[in-house]
Amino acid sequence: MEKRSKTIAIRVTQDEYEKLQKIKTKARLAEWMRERCLLERYAVKKYDPDLVYEVNKIGVNINQITKALHLNPTHQTQKIINELKLLNEKLDRIIEYRCW
Repeated sequence: MEKRSKTIAIRVTQDEYEKLQKIKTKARLAEWMRERCLLERYAVKKYDPDLVYEVNKIGVNINQITKALHLNPTHQTQKIINELKLLNEKLDRIIEYRCW
């Protein structure tokens, strides 16, 4: 095996670092990152087409509800829009987690 002689340094935020530490599957972060980036089986993201389809439908519904609220505001419009934004963020995290 060829000796590793090159170093790659990257900067990440504290949140990014904690996320990497949480999702790594090897004891050492460098080993896990090397495997994730270089091995062919990880090179292509695998998407669950059913998940993508369902999440997309939910996103479309959220957008339609938001548009309707903007066109016909009620006394709770802003509260509902804020809840929809939170829901949308959670869906984004689900997609990100499932597509790693």
